[in-house]
Amino acid sequence: MFAIRATGIYSGILGELRGAPPTKWYNLVVGGGCIVRSLGTSKGSGEITKRQLSRALAQGWSRATSYDPAHWSEQNSAWGQCAVSALIVQDLLGGQLLLGKINGIVEHYWNRLADYTELDFTRDQFEHVASLDSPRCADRDYVLSFPDTRRRYRRLRRSVLAHLKGWSSATREPKARTKECAI
Repeated sequence: MFAIRATGIYSGILGELRGAPPTKWYNLVVGGGCIVRSLGTSKGSGEITKRQLSRALAQGWSRATSYDPAHWSEQNSAWGQCAVSALIVQDLLGGQLLLGKINGIVEHYWNRLADYTELDFTRDQFEHVASLDSPRCADRDYVLSFPDTRRRYRRLRRSVLAHLKGWSSATREPKARTKECAI
């Protein structure tokens, strides 16, 4: 097996999603034989690219899936989508949910994969990020314990899976969620 190319939480990911060719990822076998579904480029292979996942998330984002629907707009469709998006990324790629504070004020969720690669598909909802403070692991069950979050997650997940239906095998394999979290 190959290791997933490590990129920092904010280094390169947004540029790759906005037009540069996607980095090719590979399946990574982790404890218990589970596969963390990661990148490839072939539609028939059951693998998805970061670009495809980013587009599927963005196509599913709406006022109804936003934590803050009053301030959501088509111009900033990532607004209020971080928790539900991070949960879906964890469904598809495994790993951990991370939680920190943007500029010491606003809570923000993103993902860390099994190889410590961090993915954040909703960072650009913020106009200016001077700091990401106090990162820590978030408990999935706690995040989903809120009825509104659960409703928004289910709605976005249905939409993302519909957009990824050509890569449906990526949604059926067991996912490795990392239990231990070290920051």
